[in-house]
Order: sequence, then C-alpha cells, then structure tokens
Amino acid sequence: MIVSWKRYCNRRRLKLRDIVQQQGLTYEKLCSFFKSRRATPPERTEPEVLDIFGPPAPPKPKHNPVPKPEKPKKPAPPKPKKPKIELSIKDTKARLLEVAKIVNLDVSESLTKQKILDVLSTSERVSVKKVVTGRRKATKKKN
Repeated sequence: MIVSWKRYCNRRRLKLRDIVQQQGLTYEKLCSFFKSRRATPPERTEPEVLDIFGPPAPPKPKHNPVPKPEKPKKPAPPKPKKPKIELSIKDTKARLLEVAKIVNLDVSESLTKQKILDVLSTSERVSVKKVVTGRRKATKKKN
C-alpha cells in the first residue's frame, strides 16, 4: 500500500528536514528515497520542501546550438565491375557473335572471326587474347 510522505514521516516520528540533513539528499534523491519506501514523494512546491530546498531553479533558456559541421560522407563503395569477357581466335564464330550481341555491337555474320574480334576489341567489356598457334610442318608424300 502506498502512503503519503507526510504519513510516512508521522508514523516514524521523522521530520523532512532531518531526513534531508542526515542523508544529504537533493530533491531528486529525496523523491527516490520515498519511492523506494513505497511512499509518495512531496511536491516541489510544498511549503516544507520550499523551506529546505528553496524555490525551484527557473529553466535555463536554450541557446541556439552551434550547428555541428557535417561529416564528409564516405564515398559509396564502388560497384562490382562486370568481369571482362575473354575471347580469342579459338572461340567459335557463334560464340563471338553472341558476345557481340551482349555488348550491343553490330556485327555481320558474313565477317570472319578475326574481323569480329577486331570489332569486339573496341569494347571495354571484352578482352581479346592473342593466341599463337603452331604451324604444321608440311610432310612429303611418299610414293
């Protein structure tokens, strides 16, 4: 059961001033003192409280705070680059035409593989590998 602070003090034959002096309490601590003992704390405007603590301090006017400088934003992480498509002369003509379509380059089917590779090498998304193939030696036919 919650009792008033006056009843709490009267039952124990205590005076509010004695409690504050013995415990060294501020008004906020006095309120928590009574709350911990399940008693309602006194209002800040009650005469006994005003005699002990004086009138409440007027609220401090809020000054316009100095705006904090904005922190520079971190640059956005770079987008993952699409991997380059690696092609060589060994790829099939159908594969080269397919990649040309992906990269949005106009390539005719009548072009040779080497010419298609030359057109594809202008794109940034395609890397053309230089491939050196070994030459077959001509063999003499035996009669």
